[in-house]
Amino acid sequence: LSHIVQYYLNDTSENILLLAYTNRAVDEMCLALDKIGGNIRVKYMRIGSRISSGSDFTDQLLSVRLEGVKSRRGLIELLKNQRIIISTLASITGAQDVFSLMSLSTVIVDEASQILEPLLAGILPLFKKVILIGDHKQLPAVVVQSSDKTRVEETELHEVHLYNTRTSYFERMYSLAVARNWHWAFGCLYEQGRMHDDIMQFVSEHFYEKSLKVLPKTRSGRDLLESLRAPDMVSESALSTAFKTKRMIFIPGEVETDAPWLKTNDSEARIVVEIVRELHKMYPDVSIGVITPFRAQIANIRAHLINAGINPEDYSVDTVERYQGSARDIIVLSVCVNDSNQLKQVVSLSGEGVDRKLNVAITRAREQFIWTGAPSVLSENALYSKLMSASEMVDVCCIPESETNNKSSKHAE
Repeated sequence: LSHIVQYYLNDTSENILLLAYTNRAVDEMCLALDKIGGNIRVKYMRIGSRISSGSDFTDQLLSVRLEGVKSRRGLIELLKNQRIIISTLASITGAQDVFSLMSLSTVIVDEASQILEPLLAGILPLFKKVILIGDHKQLPAVVVQSSDKTRVEETELHEVHLYNTRTSYFERMYSLAVARNWHWAFGCLYEQGRMHDDIMQFVSEHFYEKSLKVLPKTRSGRDLLESLRAPDMVSESALSTAFKTKRMIFIPGEVETDAPWLKTNDSEARIVVEIVRELHKMYPDVSIGVITPFRAQIANIRAHLINAGINPEDYSVDTVERYQGSARDIIVLSVCVNDSNQLKQVVSLSGEGVDRKLNVAITRAREQFIWTGAPSVLSENALYSKLMSASEMVDVCCIPESETNNKSSKHAE
């Protein structure tokens, strides 16, 4: 996004509109623009409200800039000096007077793979050029209707790859462009600078047809292996040894046999506590995120952390949906499936058969991916079986509740 914007600023006289679905994504776009440097802030303006905008970007709001404007002429002069307008889809829909007051010839939509077609249908025809940025192999738009109710039956629409209205416009146009060999209409980024090479290998093989590569600058610019070597570790448990030497680690949990229908798993919650405690001892300055699919397990893990004297706010315990668009040095995943029905719930397959939720969970990790789950259930899924095989397995056995709690005071100190 940053490179595209710099091209339009430096090599054209066009004004552009940047759109995203969520305010968080718009904040990320503003941050990306700020990193361009120079006088970039005088060249872009954001449409939205103070409440929904990040505090670092409220000065860029149109409503704030208008506080000193007393006339329509003043508004036109203000807009004339802007090269870039940034907004959510909802905000720009309520401020379409902007299109009559300034010329915007190109629209760039970020995270477009999460936006359904009707939301873009009224905006895109207003522009000469449309650039969509997204990854349809990661999380899709949230749709409450079942797939049966959103299926498109008209065969004429199938010709333009409109098979289901729950599919994003981005994904439909991508599949159509590939099928019709419109090579000029799409491109893929194959180099990534977030994940360590060892993590990327699994992602590349199972989600991206072995096409991903580590950016050369990332590979040579820092010693990624060295970044996870803990200094002078006294404890040489199997867990700490694995944490020091491996990038992908699996710790077996147990099925909740007493109440398998519950969307919680105490053995995994205790394992997460042990992981966090050990990581904090080894790497006090790295960022750690905890992902789990169910709200009930989020509350369960947070309760176990609190009981162990660990502040859960330091570790961002949340669902994978909330993690899309962000990253941590180390990601801890609690799969929390007690039977095959729950396993089906945590799998989200794309039209190409890619498990989008697992893809997002793994790709949030920069340096290390540590996960736990019940092997007896996970082995029913081919991809999770392959992930277990690709990970270093460390059996910490059943960590008793009492042992987890007994260590709380030492960690708190």
